[in-house]
Amino acid sequence: MRDALPGDPASDDLAYEITLDVAGRTFLVRREFGLVRKIEARFGALDPLARRLELAAVTQIDLVDLVGLLLDGQSGKPSRGDIAAWVFDAGSHKVSKSLAPEMLHLVMGNDLLRAMAARRPRRDVGEDETGGPFVPAAASTGRTS
Repeated sequence: MRDALPGDPASDDLAYEITLDVAGRTFLVRREFGLVRKIEARFGALDPLARRLELAAVTQIDLVDLVGLLLDGQSGKPSRGDIAAWVFDAGSHKVSKSLAPEMLHLVMGNDLLRAMAARRPRRDVGEDETGGPFVPAAASTGRTS
């Protein structure tokens, strides 16, 4: 478990939250069924969406829509134009790849997420995260070191 962010609705359980950095602001997104329904209504199943995001096989408008859905109801949510400018400035490739694990996070289930959180060292918000579910493994050279 980690320290709660300001405004965090009394949850210290990583299984129920996603932290997104958008346009210079950090948002805590609650992992809820209503959010999944909204995203699925626009994009279809989340697992294939995560794969498309990992491949950067989505349009910039898709990314703007997805970020907008993720931030629905958030205090201080950037405007659609600001989100579009942020996606363009950050680069659709980078934004797309950063959202892929978040989509998987929405569908993994609480038990698996808690187990993963217990194995992962605590990191501060904004700190770079190396690794993740899509990090390619190095190819085997057939040699032992």
